[in-house]
Amino acid sequence: MRNIFALVLAALLNQPNLSSVAIAAEDREDRLISHARYCLLNDIMLSSVSPGTYQSLVSCRGSELGLAFIGERSSRRADAELAKLRRYVLDGALGESYTCYILSKGKRMLPLLDALDFSEQRKICEAEVGQRIRELGIVPNKLNVDTVCSTQSSAQNWIKDISVAAKAGRKCSEQDW
Repeated sequence: MRNIFALVLAALLNQPNLSSVAIAAEDREDRLISHARYCLLNDIMLSSVSPGTYQSLVSCRGSELGLAFIGERSSRRADAELAKLRRYVLDGALGESYTCYILSKGKRMLPLLDALDFSEQRKICEAEVGQRIRELGIVPNKLNVDTVCSTQSSAQNWIKDISVAAKAGRKCSEQDW
């Protein structure tokens, strides 16, 4: 709605360059998606270290909120980012919600998931974890990277299963979310 308002306002003001409005919208989406992913990763990391040890260092502890923000978006960028979240260990309710977001988007997600290079995704995840460890002052040996970053075989097995479900048109019920 804001984008439409900005375009109408630009047209009314007779601005010759409306592309700046589109660029600003893309930059904003990138920032929001990046922050949502940041919160999701922080929550996954902090849930794998001793309870209460580092939680007070982080202003956002919203893995479900971060996932919801990315999963509810309908842009190509958000779909690509949703697929890339497979690089994290998504267990329990978070994993169920992730599966439901993928299934809600259906077959269009399959090429994005199939195109992921999980060796590269693992390296990206490990780099992100290393950066957060430094930012938060977490003692490196207090965090097992395997509790945060998905293995290649785990991710590939999940994609195989979700592909079958998506091709069959499976959707989640309200209780699954």
